[in-house]
Amino acid sequence: RLVRLMRLFRPMRILVQSVINTVKSLTWTIVLLIIILFMFGMAFTQASVEHVIDNVCNNQPCRDHMAEVEGMLLHDYFGSVDNAILTLFMSLTGGLNWEKVFKQLEDVSIFWSLFFLVFISFCYLAVLNIVTGTVCTTAIESAHDDLDVQVTAELEQKEKYAKQLTMIFEQMDSDNSGQLDMDKFQEAMKSDPLAVAAVFSAMEISVETACQLFQLLDVDDDRRLTVEDFVEGCLRLRGTAKATDIRLLMHESKLTVSKLTLLSKYFEEDFLDDIEEKVMGSVSQRLESVSL
Repeated sequence: RLVRLMRLFRPMRILVQSVINTVKSLTWTIVLLIIILFMFGMAFTQASVEHVIDNVCNNQPCRDHMAEVEGMLLHDYFGSVDNAILTLFMSLTGGLNWEKVFKQLEDVSIFWSLFFLVFISFCYLAVLNIVTGTVCTTAIESAHDDLDVQVTAELEQKEKYAKQLTMIFEQMDSDNSGQLDMDKFQEAMKSDPLAVAAVFSAMEISVETACQLFQLLDVDDDRRLTVEDFVEGCLRLRGTAKATDIRLLMHESKLTVSKLTLLSKYFEEDFLDDIEEKVMGSVSQRLESVSL
């Protein structure tokens, strides 16, 4: 029950871990977004303030027109840098219909209304999409690098391949003896070569002939294959050679070379001396026996 409960909460643990791993990317995203909003907010605030001074206050101090100025939506949206940043942020996140902001800037100038469209397009199509892609990539990588997830995925894939290989073995074992010899194996491979080749190709098992595959699977060299030999052998042959396989092959090759070197050195230096000693010893023994 405890194991089942742990498996039940595994997806939640992965989600929490992914969120934690994206905090760093999210922090820099917020910093970048604040910088962009601050730069655009300063520009819109400057344009709005100049528009109010020129058209409402008539190039005079706005103390006498404060009631009129404070009643304008343009003042609420871009009366200060703080309000401008909040307005731009709400326009991006859906907290404010940016069409209303566009119409207010259109009263200022067609240039600033178009500049607002440039801001919306840039943030929607570039910044937010890039940020979403970065955060999603970080979350996917963190989930993929999780050792528990990798082990679980590998075990599930191995179990799936084992079931498929068991089905193939049962189809090859026509007499239900639980064993395959070379004749039955070749006959099964020849009966439907395309289907069998497709299955092995999907499992990343590449063997030229049935004889070669049988020899690779027959580890005991007893000319018989059980279902365990067949499944474990195919799983062992699946995929390309790994670094451990190559290192093991290199180690065995070095041992073989060292033994051959010693044997060659023996034949070159000590073999003739040993033969000569044995011949001389046998000759001396015969001479002694003849003399006696």
